[in-house]
Amino acid sequence: DLRGFGERDKEVLLRRTEASGEAPVITLRDGALASSARERAQPVHFDASARHSANACEFATVLAPQCMAADALTKIVLARGAAAAPILRDYNARAFMHEGESWRELAGTRACTA
Repeated sequence: DLRGFGERDKEVLLRRTEASGEAPVITLRDGALASSARERAQPVHFDASARHSANACEFATVLAPQCMAADALTKIVLARGAAAAPILRDYNARAFMHEGESWRELAGTRACTA
């Protein structure tokens, strides 16, 4: 998890150690970034509304104005995937998901640049 202060851009490479291919570079400016991953062997995140482990994607990164929101929203993206977009909008956040070999952006808003 990261917190950037001020108007200076900070470039962050989103890379998973076990994934190949290109990884997005995002820009963090005066905001927070948090990431969470799904563990296949021993799930640690649970989607209570669906009553199973969070499995919409393997890895999620969220940019939001506050650290607490960014961290919490990663779990919602892991559980809901693209269906999390309205919730991201509510928190002025955006997310990047990784599944298989590809990255996908959920543009809830233009939060924290990108």
